[in-house]
Amino acid sequence: MSENTSPPEPKNPRPVVDPSAFIHPLSAVTGSVTIGKRVMVAPFASIRASEETSIYIGDEANVQDGVVLHALEADFVEHPHDHGTLEVEGKNYAIYIGHHVSLAHQAHVHSPAVVRRGTFVGMKAFVFNARVGMNCVLEPGCMVMGVTVADGRYVPAGAVINKQEDANSLPPVTADYPFGCLNAGVVKVNSCLADGYTATDTDGSVAGNVHACVVTRFAAQEYLPQIHPTAFVHPQAAAIGWISLGKRVFVAPFASVRGDEGGPIHIDDETSIMDGVVIHALETENQGVLIEANLMEVDGSKYAVFVGKKVSLGQHSQVHGPAVVGEGTFVGMKALVFKSRVGKHCVIEPGAIVLGVVVPDGRYVAAGMVLTRQEDADKLPDVAKDYPLRRFYNRVVA
Repeated sequence: MSENTSPPEPKNPRPVVDPSAFIHPLSAVTGSVTIGKRVMVAPFASIRASEETSIYIGDEANVQDGVVLHALEADFVEHPHDHGTLEVEGKNYAIYIGHHVSLAHQAHVHSPAVVRRGTFVGMKAFVFNARVGMNCVLEPGCMVMGVTVADGRYVPAGAVINKQEDANSLPPVTADYPFGCLNAGVVKVNSCLADGYTATDTDGSVAGNVHACVVTRFAAQEYLPQIHPTAFVHPQAAAIGWISLGKRVFVAPFASVRGDEGGPIHIDDETSIMDGVVIHALETENQGVLIEANLMEVDGSKYAVFVGKKVSLGQHSQVHGPAVVGEGTFVGMKALVFKSRVGKHCVIEPGAIVLGVVVPDGRYVAAGMVLTRQEDADKLPDVAKDYPLRRFYNRVVA
């Protein structure tokens, strides 16, 4: 179905899911929701519409771990939308997600909202009461509220776009923009995962919270999680694929450690993965050939994600590979580490974004900081004796 052909408006409050889509059993799809072909819905995603509203998700879109799509009648919204909906091709939707859209881990789309074909909504990004055009990139941690984003624009990491004049001046996705080709690869990978899981799950093998990944071009075999007998994975957490959990690792409810795209993912001894945390990685092989750019070396071995001993990953934080988090480090609540190497005994304070840098040992990143330049990482302050969060840090990593 092309995006120019309007999908049918749902006429009942029950979800309508194409047979080729995969809805992980640890996710939730509720109400008047239409899900297209080869859509991948990962663990702990929640797609929820009320009886009076509808959500549409187009073909080959993906809704990753911890993503929330929520639709309800929104008479309180100040824009002149019809009962909290937006029009697409002559029909009204509370949320419309076009074909080939990626909603990355822990992103949030709240009605009324439209995200058009080919757009990438980054980790922890937020879209509310807005229209986002085709082939856009919303970088991690940004917020888009009450505006229209034109086709082919990007929103920088951590930016808050809530004025139309700011949306109008957003930069274009050019040929040299580093994330310009990211979405095409993400869509391809997730469509393959949907194919693999729908084919495999005919025997109910994906029914539990701990299970193997599926064989794809980026996973040569059905890797089973390797979990030390002293580790604990809560029954409402997910441990999937090419991962290993060391001694006395604790995985709390609604955390997702998912090694079905990139691996290996290793969590070392006595590390805690708190509620709602997501650990995932970009693909690390293609038909048996390693993708070196998506691997990081630790002690002579290569990993998609390596989390050292006695690390604490705070609630709803995220570590996305390629990434390394060194021994004794605290990653605060709602923080994000992506394409980065974080040293030993560091503190990533709540809500910080660490993207594409190396953080030296014993440094801290201030709450809410968006760290994307190495020169800024090199100047980070030390975790000194008078550091205000030192007592808390010492407790959580002990």
